[in-house]
Amino acid sequence: YGDLISERVSNTDGASTAFTTFGAVASTRNLITSVTVHNAHATTNGYVDLRDGTAGSVLWTFPLPATGGATHNFNPPLRQPTANTALAFDVSAAITTVYISVNGFQSKA
Repeated sequence: YGDLISERVSNTDGASTAFTTFGAVASTRNLITSVTVHNAHATTNGYVDLRDGTAGSVLWTFPLPATGGATHNFNPPLRQPTANTALAFDVSAAITTVYISVNGFQSKA
């Protein structure tokens, strides 16, 4: 279980941002087991993309209804396609405030 990692971030600017713990490691890929997103804004709807790097391809899109969210468990884990690339998130717009929690691990496979 030593390879399990998780991270929780908040975002208000809608900018594509790399996760810290799911960073770029030589010859290693990020694998995601679960994601929870929450939109705390009372009226603004949106979505969150998981990306292969901050400018990379979209791996998965999560809905972000106003004052709502989503949880998804990946079984098997969602495998980031590119090794040595940080996992990133991109909120569809500047929404105050979006919370994103990710659980997974890194693997050389």
